[in-house]
Amino acid sequence: MAMSTLDKVYNTLVTKKQSLTAKQISTRYGVSNPHDMIYRLRNKGVKINLQTVTRNGKTVTKYVAA
Repeated sequence: MAMSTLDKVYNTLVTKKQSLTAKQISTRYGVSNPHDMIYRLRNKGVKINLQTVTRNGKTVTKYVAA
């Protein structure tokens, strides 16, 4: 049985404990609205926090499972 896109994002954030930006969710999984994907995961009870990282003068916001 194939995994849904929601399951794939969940697997990356929770199981693999990797952080994802909205752009990464959009490009890796073909999601047009990555914020909705996070919203749906949060509604299922998954605790997801935002983490702001600044590197080389660029600020990036990442989603991280708590």
